[in-house]
Amino acid sequence: MMKQGCAARTEVSVTMNADSHASYPDLRRTVRRALVLLNPGRVSRFYLAGLAAGAGQLGIDVRVLELGAIWSRPDAPRDRIARELLNVLEREKIDFVISYTFNGVFDLAVMKDATGRATSIFGHAGVPHLMLWTDHPQWAHERAALQRPAQAVLRQAHQHHFLKADYAAQEVRRFLGWENVYGLSVGEDPSLVHPIEGVAPEFDLVAVVGSPPYLPEEVAPFLDQPSPDTGQIFGVVAGKTARMLDEVWRTRADSLMQDKLAGLGRDWVEAKRRDPRRAAFYHYQHVAADHPDAAAYLNEHYEIYFDALHAMWEFGRWQRAFVPLYLSRYFRVGVFGQDWSSVGLPGSAAWVNYDQQSAVYARGRVALNVNQCNDEEGLSHKAFQITASGVPCLHLDRPGVAEHFEPGCEIAAFTDPVDAREQAAALLGDEARRADVAQRGLMRFRRDHTWARRLEQMLSRMFGAASAPATEAVVALRTTSSSGSTADLERHDGDVVARIQ
Repeated sequence: MMKQGCAARTEVSVTMNADSHASYPDLRRTVRRALVLLNPGRVSRFYLAGLAAGAGQLGIDVRVLELGAIWSRPDAPRDRIARELLNVLEREKIDFVISYTFNGVFDLAVMKDATGRATSIFGHAGVPHLMLWTDHPQWAHERAALQRPAQAVLRQAHQHHFLKADYAAQEVRRFLGWENVYGLSVGEDPSLVHPIEGVAPEFDLVAVVGSPPYLPEEVAPFLDQPSPDTGQIFGVVAGKTARMLDEVWRTRADSLMQDKLAGLGRDWVEAKRRDPRRAAFYHYQHVAADHPDAAAYLNEHYEIYFDALHAMWEFGRWQRAFVPLYLSRYFRVGVFGQDWSSVGLPGSAAWVNYDQQSAVYARGRVALNVNQCNDEEGLSHKAFQITASGVPCLHLDRPGVAEHFEPGCEIAAFTDPVDAREQAAALLGDEARRADVAQRGLMRFRRDHTWARRLEQMLSRMFGAASAPATEAVVALRTTSSSGSTADLERHDGDVVARIQ
């Protein structure tokens, strides 16, 4: 049950990070200029724009390269673009590059570094490349980052990979050998997500969900229970997951290893059933020690591990639909971003544009979020978007939630559907309490969770990273060269620095 008050403490004055660089006093002397590789898109583009704006707040001069002009031309002269970009990196004295996922690594040109290894343009130039993975390599781009030919490039020391949670970073480090990979939660841009005045809430609870409702038929009957037993539900889910794992071993693994993998899988599922809050990788590390042959096989055949991991996500997959549906038995719940009318929930199937997130959340007295099943620990963007919008956030409790917001004070964190119902009722029945949680969540967001603050943390990790040489491997990658393309390299204020033709 949510605490009904916050611990006594001195009020924190809220600033918009104008002086947030003070926590890293040598930041301005160390990095002065950044290049942001801005990709098209309706979500990730805003992340990069937020980081670019945050860099400006930290006193870093920003240049922006629009990748869309290059991507839109399959016959673009990549070699000429690469040469001009190398000139720009030197002339503009770029200290680091930021991109979404591995944009800029393989799509511009593949070159050689000083040792003769295949590398990106930025590896060739010796410029650090910071990559933001809000979709983790474990599933992003249809798992393109898991391809074996790419690993020798992606694990190189000049590249710094930022995933949303520590467990995911450890997983990539163990199975892919990437040198500099970190767990760091996302941020938000307060100029895009902020309180909206003058909107009368029409729902008790509102959620923005980008996926259709998924409810396993084995779990659906529990919706009819006033107090669903999640222990029983996880037992049902464990049985389904075990069958899915057996199918992975049967279809993907060598026949001589299938029995050993099945033993590891049984222990893995049981460990997750006993403690479903922790990430599957956390449990894998423990059970792998008891199954050394199977673990060694999965280390070598990491693609099979990630297939198995997808099956393990079944433990979280049911909750994203079950919780809103269960709560709709007691409250008026609206879902936006996907069509949930098939399960009787009102809202809108229309995509929620980034600058409309706050307006949607304002339509609820409380905003609800349950992470996607692949975000097993930590927070996704939703918690920050909700708190930045000045709406009280009701969030499934996961490891990492309390590190970002104080439960019961700045956020309401529930452990199961019944707890969610009780906490929702408490918030909805107390307008003053609801306003207090919303205001405190907003203050915490503005203090700790903007993109400017995240960029500080990214740079701090980059400066502290080890610089040992990457593992040698052979990479066979091709680039194309033809005629005719234009791409603009701009300052963040829009002035053209170079036109690449």
